[in-house]
Amino acid sequence: MVLKNNVNNPHNLDLLLKVNGEIKQKSNTKNMIYSVQRIIEFISQIMTLEAGDLIMTGTPEGVGEISEGDIIEAKLGDICSLKIDVKR
Repeated sequence: MVLKNNVNNPHNLDLLLKVNGEIKQKSNTKNMIYSVQRIIEFISQIMTLEAGDLIMTGTPEGVGEISEGDIIEAKLGDICSLKIDVKR
C-alpha cells in the first residue's frame, strides 16, 4: 500500500513498465490529463474508495501483447514496484 505521506508530489511520479527486461512504457504522472485530486474527487462522488483500492485511468503508449512465461515489471518512481511471472 502506498500512503499519501510517502508521495511528495503525485503530479511528478515516474511510471515504468518492462516486459522481459525491455522497457515497453515510460512516462510520468505530470502527463496525465486530469490531476490525481480531480480523479479521486470524481470517483468519490459515485462510490466509496477504501484502503487498497486501485484507480486505473489509462495507459501510456507501448501497449502490447504478453504471453505465458513473460516477466512483467512495473515501477512507480522509487515508491513501489511489482514483478509478475505470467502464467496461464
